[in-house]
Amino acid sequence: MPTAPLPFFIFALSSLFTLVNPVGIAPLYLGMTEHYDEHRKTVAARRGVLTAFALMVIFAITGNLIFKFFGITINAFRIAGGLLFFRIGLDMMQARLSRTKHSRKEDSEALTREDVGIIPLGVPVICGPGALTSTMILSGESDSLLTLGIVILAIIVTLIATYIVLRTAPKLSALLGNSGMRIISRIMGLIVMVIAVQFIIDGVKPILTEIIRNAVG
Repeated sequence: MPTAPLPFFIFALSSLFTLVNPVGIAPLYLGMTEHYDEHRKTVAARRGVLTAFALMVIFAITGNLIFKFFGITINAFRIAGGLLFFRIGLDMMQARLSRTKHSRKEDSEALTREDVGIIPLGVPVICGPGALTSTMILSGESDSLLTLGIVILAIIVTLIATYIVLRTAPKLSALLGNSGMRIISRIMGLIVMVIAVQFIIDGVKPILTEIIRNAVG
């Protein structure tokens, strides 16, 4: 894993951005707020992003404590996270939003809910299991306040970009069309799958090294 500030920031930002997948969730946001006026659409997007921010920062700060409390190693979490990311990336490659982000029941409830900003837009659409898992793994990689700050900065940049994409979703949809948005989703899905493989390799490598060392010793 990158440890220098700039490479670590780029890695954290690319991981979070592709897993949040703003372009992929834009059509869902449009569907949820179809009958809203512009003010309510803005409020829903703002609440969704702020909800995701609060939850992701909490998990970033408490990630190491959660690992210690449950006796989970960072390598085990990397492997589990990698498998989850691979599934999400595979769904994105097929140009569909991963079902780990939302369910059909949540979709139907969203159509009748007075305010979709917090649930389901904030959680689990913007801040789904993939984003939370990535946040915890990145915080587990943090060995100082500087690297933890870098993770939080990556969260902020990702969610600002997400807010911009959601607010410009109608224009973006008209500009790119369904085909264009699917192409972007597939590209991001490929990136997620590459990140997933890297997480699994980074998790398995220390475990195999320890096993070989014990066997030889």
